[in-house]
Amino acid sequence: MSRLASRSAIVLCVLTALFGIRVVGQALVAFLDVAWLPAMDTWDSGLLPYAVLLPIQITTLLVQAVVDRDVWRGRGFLSALRQRCDIALIRSDHGRRLPLAVAFCALAKAQTCRFQT
Repeated sequence: MSRLASRSAIVLCVLTALFGIRVVGQALVAFLDVAWLPAMDTWDSGLLPYAVLLPIQITTLLVQAVVDRDVWRGRGFLSALRQRCDIALIRSDHGRRLPLAVAFCALAKAQTCRFQT
């Protein structure tokens, strides 16, 4: 495993763990109503009911774990360094702007829905 790949694997595993902690924290608030975490209203954006969101989050964690494993071992489809694709994303800046645009649209939709009710 190259030095760059090992750094990537560590970063991916840390981010997966942080997302996992968030999912567990949200589930603790939703099902056990723990007092030492923020209330469910602060976790919930209102875009999806929690009964739909939780399975999506668990599936996301499972996919992340597979990708993390592949990157850690240096094998698998998503572990290969694709320099040409990386350069294209950096030059076009879509790698940063597209997720921000999607998040902005989702937030705007959520705010519109709240004002209509």
